[in-house]
Amino acid sequence: MHPWTRSTIPAAVLVALAALPAAAGAQTPTRAAAPQAAPVVEAKYVLEAEGGVGTTFVDKQKWSGTILPLSDWNTTAYAGNARLFFARLGSLRIGAEAGYNYFWWYTTGAAGTPYTYGPHATRVGPVVRAGLGRRMAVDGGAAAYIFPGGTDYGVNAALGYFIPVGRQLSLPIKVRGDLVFDPSTTLASVLMLVGLSYRF
Repeated sequence: MHPWTRSTIPAAVLVALAALPAAAGAQTPTRAAAPQAAPVVEAKYVLEAEGGVGTTFVDKQKWSGTILPLSDWNTTAYAGNARLFFARLGSLRIGAEAGYNYFWWYTTGAAGTPYTYGPHATRVGPVVRAGLGRRMAVDGGAAAYIFPGGTDYGVNAALGYFIPVGRQLSLPIKVRGDLVFDPSTTLASVLMLVGLSYRF
């Protein structure tokens, strides 16, 4: 009789079925580990330039230093700024800012002949930035406001929204306020600014 009898055939089938999972596991390829994303490195420096328009709030009579009423005035303000952030202090960026403010103009006849004055100043000082999420930031600074007739000191702050236009460039849109402490009276200006920010 052939060695594969009826009694040995079922046993051989069971042995073959038991060996299938082990053989399948041996042939299953091991999934390679997913590559990790490279860490995002923040820019070391931020260079910005911007300009805009707004309005000035001031006691016009005190600023002019005259007794006679002003014959005309306009409190439209203009400003241009440039700043460089070059250091970090925790989550804050530290930098320096320079700019120009044209605050307002007025006409007075106190000297006998009508004359128009336009208070304006060059500004320099330190600035600090705190991020408010991925696209917003608040700046704060102190500055020397150098007028033609002397230097005043003041503070400033700005809230900005940054629209990305590339990996390193963005368009900041800001609301900014400057407060200047002059011996005659305090001058304040509020401006809307648009500019360009470059991170490198």
